[in-house]
Amino acid sequence: YFNTAGEHTIEIKIEPVCENGEFFMGKAALISVDKSHFSLDNSLGDGIHIRSFTSPDGSADMHINYFVSAPNNYDVVRFTVLGKNGEEIISKTAKPTEDRCVITIQHPEFWSGQHESYMYTLNAVILRDTVLLDEINIPFAVRSFEIDKDGFFRVNTMKRFLNAVTFNSERFFEKDREIFNFLDANTLHIRSKFFDTDIFDICDAKGVLVWFSFPCTGTKDDLVSLKEFIVRNAHHPSLSFISYPIDVDTDFAKQFVKTVKDNSLCIFTAAETQLFGEESIKDAIPDILAFEV
Repeated sequence: YFNTAGEHTIEIKIEPVCENGEFFMGKAALISVDKSHFSLDNSLGDGIHIRSFTSPDGSADMHINYFVSAPNNYDVVRFTVLGKNGEEIISKTAKPTEDRCVITIQHPEFWSGQHESYMYTLNAVILRDTVLLDEINIPFAVRSFEIDKDGFFRVNTMKRFLNAVTFNSERFFEKDREIFNFLDANTLHIRSKFFDTDIFDICDAKGVLVWFSFPCTGTKDDLVSLKEFIVRNAHHPSLSFISYPIDVDTDFAKQFVKTVKDNSLCIFTAAETQLFGEESIKDAIPDILAFEV
């Protein structure tokens, strides 16, 4: 906590740091919050983690994990689902001392993975009487991915052939999107280690699938970074695939797949290789084998 008068020096430390001294996707911002707020130093990233599950009856359950710093039993946490045009769909309150809430959306609109796909917004607030202590808005969508018994990728049960363009820059500029559209692509393959995560917002809105080749060398720090990345970005419906290089050892590959599955059931894992019959692929059991030809 700072006094309002005087000058202050703020030092930023990024952890974990890679072996070569670089850090992954560093981005910092200075914000002001009340003592009671959605935690910024918790494994839930911004303090909220959303996972959506579709039900056989056509509804969608939103599982919201949250963590409030310095919770007060007299405060109220309120979650409101907003539609594409900002209209209220459903609202639910919870206690700040709890850590999860489930909201059911009846007859949801699905993210189609096509142009102008439908996006919801989760508005989360902490209230003390009528005083707003903290507020977060998180875009999310309802969609299902699967790989059927014949090996076809499906979005909301609809078969989808992937036409990908590899992306190696920090930002997805307008000229890049023009080339992407010219090639009639529907999947963005990100290989860049450093990139602006605003790319996900663009892909969400445009209905573009994202395949991310996660930069890793097989260390424990890589798994920490992987979990943080997923928790912070799993609400983006465009994030569909995360892959690892096949030259990592089998134990790391197993932990990689487990970390993804533990934190998101809607993201597929892939092993990138040039070799057929690689034993470490079989042992790790990723969802997809990506062969370079």
